[in-house]
This record gives sequence, structure tokens and C-alpha cells, in this order.
Amino acid sequence: MNELTKSFVDKVAERIVGLLKEGTAPWQKPWQAGEADGLLPTNPVTGNRYKGINALHLMCQDREDQRWMTYKQAESIGAQVRQGEKGTPIQYWKFSEEHTKTDQNDQPVLDADGKQVKHTVRLERPALYMATVFNAAQIDGLPPAQRRSDQQNPAWSPIERAEGILQASGATVRHSNQDQAFYRAQTDTIHLPEKGQFAQPDQYYAVALHELGHWTGHESRLGRDMNHPFGSEGYAREELRAEIASMILGDELGVGHDPKQHAAYVGAWIKAIEDDPLEIFRAAADAEKIQEYVLGIEQKQQHEHQQEHQQGQALDDEAQQVADFLAANKNLLPGKVAQNALDAPPPLRAILADAAKMKALDPKVDALLQGMNQTYIDETKAVVAATLGRADTKELSEAAQMARSQMPAGAKHDLDDAELVADFIARNLNLTSDKVADNALQAPPALKAILSDNERMAALDGQVNTLLQNLNQAYIDETQSVIASALNRPDAQERQDRARQSWAMRPELPGNDSDDAQLIADFISANVNLYPDKVAANMMESSNAVKALMQDDRRIDALWGQVT
Repeated sequence: MNELTKSFVDKVAERIVGLLKEGTAPWQKPWQAGEADGLLPTNPVTGNRYKGINALHLMCQDREDQRWMTYKQAESIGAQVRQGEKGTPIQYWKFSEEHTKTDQNDQPVLDADGKQVKHTVRLERPALYMATVFNAAQIDGLPPAQRRSDQQNPAWSPIERAEGILQASGATVRHSNQDQAFYRAQTDTIHLPEKGQFAQPDQYYAVALHELGHWTGHESRLGRDMNHPFGSEGYAREELRAEIASMILGDELGVGHDPKQHAAYVGAWIKAIEDDPLEIFRAAADAEKIQEYVLGIEQKQQHEHQQEHQQGQALDDEAQQVADFLAANKNLLPGKVAQNALDAPPPLRAILADAAKMKALDPKVDALLQGMNQTYIDETKAVVAATLGRADTKELSEAAQMARSQMPAGAKHDLDDAELVADFIARNLNLTSDKVADNALQAPPALKAILSDNERMAALDGQVNTLLQNLNQAYIDETQSVIASALNRPDAQERQDRARQSWAMRPELPGNDSDDAQLIADFISANVNLYPDKVAANMMESSNAVKALMQDDRRIDALWGQVT
């Protein structure tokens, strides 16, 4: 220890001993929650708080404004230390230095702009340095100090924050009606009076945090020497550390600081510092470790909450992706659903292929799809599971079949089913009979179950025709007839008779002219570049509507203008 450092240690120790004797050492001053902000010294240029012995030393200077900075730092923000002002020394440790990077020839390495490249070198042994700082009251050109309360969220609650730390610590806290507060190292327990015995909630939490400071000394945490009987010098040294930490935490959390219950230790503190001036330095350093450990509990809790929030948000996003996929595919053919599942973007496909993930997302997905027919959703899920080879395929298929069998016949389901049928008919209206039949046989399970049920189809006829009211009824009835035949429904003959009757009774109207012209134009455009034998084959395989039109010369002549 050089003479300058020794002088600093002695001066700081002497100053603190003197204030202890007067009862005005920093941690001896009571501070109530809600009183003036900024009890602890800070550097407004770096935004950092002074710590350890530097904090205590600067607090001993009896300054109201707790902003401190070096001469150069004041200049860097356009302020000026007044001439003749005397600075206050502080000390700091340097653990690394910035060096200029050199090449193999020991020449400086330059970057693209021609500037020397710097790199940080860790010192083999930390070096202790001194610096001089000035208080804001000694500097001209500084803006007024900003109150900490002005910078904080109005919803911020010191009490809730302190309670959160106590809960997150996992410390065993036992309450009783006795007017005593202490930490018992042998059982690793904190003992406190009941909350109702304190005049204000902040007083309870100030005491609780002091005892939590002792709790950090357990061998499983910071591992301080806690095996000292009450009233001993070792016990008093531990109280000094906890009391300084309590002051720091009280300022950080805004719950205040009440030193009166530890006034009995002042004599022991004075003796310990007088016997060894470095004791106050060690106590201040340990107090910072206590503060860091306690606030670390809060930071860990916040990190866990943030992770939970992010995970929840990620699940919401994944559920939305799955819900969008199911909604877009619920009325498609199984083959198309399967292809869409295989062609899904990799992140979505990974979710769809993960049985455990899909099960976890189910409640969120179903909530997003509320209002849609759950049977169709379940059947689409089953197709996706089967396509991607999931282990829960059988379970989902059975669930879908059960949902289909139990689906009640009600207005909502009628409309869902009618829309499903109407969509299918509209997509198949102008296709060949064979193609319509193939599509009916390959329809999604939910749709095929409806199309195969003649009673259900009869019940839905009115709603289906209403949904398709702008389309040609003769084409609709003919498509219905092909579906009934393809699925071997009992009403197949009845549907064929209805289609023939509808075609025979179709009036010659401009609207029908347009439909027929479009039908002929579509057929011609699809066959215009084919060989005659292929065109003839396509004609034979075309729908009855197309055949009837193409065989009617008078009708062709009447429509040719529109077809062209």
C-alpha cells in the first residue's frame, strides 16, 4: 500500500469514525419512503452509481446533490468546475488496459480508415488508482437534478417490488407477535414481527430486507462467517455489512431505511474500524455483494417472467399459424390438405409434425377457430397427422369420427354443411361427369359423409340452392345427380329424373344464353389445339349439359356470337 493510498484509507476511516460518534454516518441517518430521491452518489455522465467505499466516502461529504464527476467529465457535457473548488478523492481498481494491436514486426495494425486497432488486455494483477471528483454544487452549467421518481413508471410500487424479491428469494420467513427481527443461521430462517405490528408497510419491508441481507451470508450463498454469538465483535461486523446493504437497498427500492434498532452496535463498529481502518472498506465491499445478490434475485425473476412472456407469445404465434392453416384447408380434399401440409413453410411444417406441440397448442387453436364447425377442424387435423406420420394419427382419426357421429342437426350445422356442399358443387359445375364422380369419391371425410347421406342432402337442398342462386339450376341439378350416382345413394334415380326435368324446363333466357355460351367457349378453348380424335373423345366424356348443347345446331347458331 503506497503512502497516497494509505493516507486515503486512514482519512476515510477517521471521517467515518467521527460521524459514527456523532450518530451521522451515512447508514445511521433514517430515511423514510417517499423522501428526497437520490440518497446514493451517482455519476450523471456515465449513469452509474458510485459503489463500495467510494459511495460511503462521498456521502460523508454532506452534500445535498449527490451528482459527482471528474473535471474532464464536467467539460464533456458543457459544464465547468468553478475556479478554486477542491475535489474529493476516490479510488478505483483497474482490471484491464486498452493496448494498440501490433503486427509481427511490432508495427501498429490499422483499420480500413487508417486508425490504429485497439484491443483489451487483462492485467495479471489488478491495479489500484486514485481519481478526483467534484460535486454538482461545485460545477456551473449543469441542469437541475432530475428526481428519480420523475423517471419511473407511475405504476411502479416499491412495496410490490420488495415483496416480489422476498417471495422470489425462497427464504423461509416466520412471523410472530414478538417485537423482534433476526436471522437464525443454524436453521437458515428469517424471523419477523407480524406485518400489522409496523406503522407503515415500507417499515416492514425495510426490516425484512435487512434480515434478507443476513440471509445472503449463508454458506450456500455468499458464504460469510456467520458463526458468532450475539454481542460479539464478529456479530457486530456482520451487522455493519447488513446495515450498509440495507441503506443501499432502501434507496434502490424506495422503502426507506431505519437504523435505530442497530444503534447498540455503534461502539463495536467504531472499535473495529479504529483497530483496522480497512474493515470499513471490506464492510462496504461486502454490502455491495449483498445488494447485488438480492437484486440478482429480482433480475432472475424478471428474466424468467420475460422468458415466460416470450414463450407465451411464441405459442400464440404458433397457434395462429396452425389455426390459419386449418381454416384454409378445412373444406379441401384430403389429397390437397396432405399436399399443403407437405408444402407448408418449414417452421409451420415442424409444428404440424410435432404431436406434443400440437396437443399443447390445441386449446389456443380451438379458441381461435371458435365459430367454425369443430368436426371439420378435427377431420382436417387427422389428415395432417396422417400425412406427416404423427404418432397420434389414430387418436385424432377416432376423435374426428366420434365428433362426426355426435354432431347434432341444428341451424348452425345446417348452414356449415350447406356451405360445404355448395362450395363443392360450384367447383364441379362445369366438369365432366367422370371428374365430378372422382372428386366426390375423394372428398374430405366431413364433406363425403354429407354427400353420401341422401336424407341429409335432401334436408340441405333449400339452403344449397339459395347459396347457388346466381348459377344455372339445370347445371346444379345435373351435378347433384352425378354425385348421388357416384356415391350409390338411394336417391340417385330421383336426382337423375330431377336433372332431366330441370334441363327440359329450362327457359330460353338471356341469362341462360350467357351460361351456355360460356360452357361452349370453355370447351372449345380447352380443346382448340388438340387432335380431332382427342376432341371427339373429350366430347364423349363431357357433361350432359355440354353434349346437349353441342348436338343442338339451332342452339349453337343462336349462341355463336356470344361464344366468339
